[in-house]
Formats: sequence, structure tokens, C-alpha cells
Amino acid sequence: MRLLTAMVMVMLIGSTVAQAAEPPRIEVGKAFPAISLPALEDGSPMSIRDFRGEKVVLHVFASW
Repeated sequence: MRLLTAMVMVMLIGSTVAQAAEPPRIEVGKAFPAISLPALEDGSPMSIRDFRGEKVVLHVFASW
């Protein structure tokens, strides 16, 4: 369930960043920007930093 929550959170991050006027810069070798979104289970805040040291799949897509 935690992996599913992480995957959905990453997808939401992608859509949130895409809508931002100036998205945070992501640079190779630097830490990922601190982003928090509600968890699927109970809506409590969940940060991408909660997954530090774990593998996270970032699925980026677009439909033109």
C-alpha cells in the first residue's frame, strides 16, 4: 500500500509541477525539492522525503 501511495503521490507531484508558474528546478546530484501532498489512506500530509533511501518510480507522461 505504501508503494501505491508513493506512486500516486509522484503522479500528483508531476501534475502539480506542470501547473505551477515556475516549477522547482530539479538538478542532477541535488536533492529533490521538498513537496508534500495528502496521503491516500487518511489525507494526512505526506512528503517525498518520507521515502528517502527507498526507490521511487517517477512516471512522467503527456498527452498532446
